[in-house]
Amino acid sequence: MAEKDWKIFKEWKVEHDKSYPTADEEKRRFKTFQQHLREIEAHNSGPGDAYYTKGLNPFSDMTFEQFKLGFLMHESVDDGLYDSETDKEDVEVPVIRQSKY
Repeated sequence: MAEKDWKIFKEWKVEHDKSYPTADEEKRRFKTFQQHLREIEAHNSGPGDAYYTKGLNPFSDMTFEQFKLGFLMHESVDDGLYDSETDKEDVEVPVIRQSKY
């Protein structure tokens, strides 16, 4: 299964233009990716009464904590996204493409 997961991860990285500064970081991200992949598979193979399916997205290599710190609004965290002198509406939001998985 790990070999299949690695192949999916490599394809996903190309699709979402992902790269990591070190091999250790890539291993950590792959482990998180695998956890998300298992959750997706479990959800999608569950009872037919689920009203939606899950899939991979550009954030599939991130823990919720990493996602939260990088993309969700926090009153107490200065993440450098906003300059107090500029309008918050000028921030560029990343485009999320639908994954083929």
